[in-house]
Amino acid sequence: MNKSSNTNANALADQNSEILNRGIKLNNTIKNSKTLPKLICLVTGNSRTSNIKYLEAKAIRLGVDVDTLVSNYVSRDALKLLRTGKTLEQVRAELGTAEGFTPSTPATKIEELIRINSKGKHSQE
Repeated sequence: MNKSSNTNANALADQNSEILNRGIKLNNTIKNSKTLPKLICLVTGNSRTSNIKYLEAKAIRLGVDVDTLVSNYVSRDALKLLRTGKTLEQVRAELGTAEGFTPSTPATKIEELIRINSKGKHSQE
């Protein structure tokens, strides 16, 4: 190998090492983050954590912003029951509600909640 090839190989190795180190730092920052988005179901009050990459991808797919997804979250089980035509009260009676949860979602918002929480197939309605 000549001197020029050796220099290029070293530069490439340094560049790859820097990219790898940035990736590790980023992954560690994400893994160690204490601020994972917490989603609270508007129907049942139950909550779950999510990750920002998932929420961003879903927001793009549905044509809304992440804040809209978070503030209009409905759990998968509640969403399935709403799609069958059950009322908010029927869904709450079947699934129960989180302790201390005070329902405030109006029945007129059901169609919008179904659209926002879809996987995309219902978003065009």
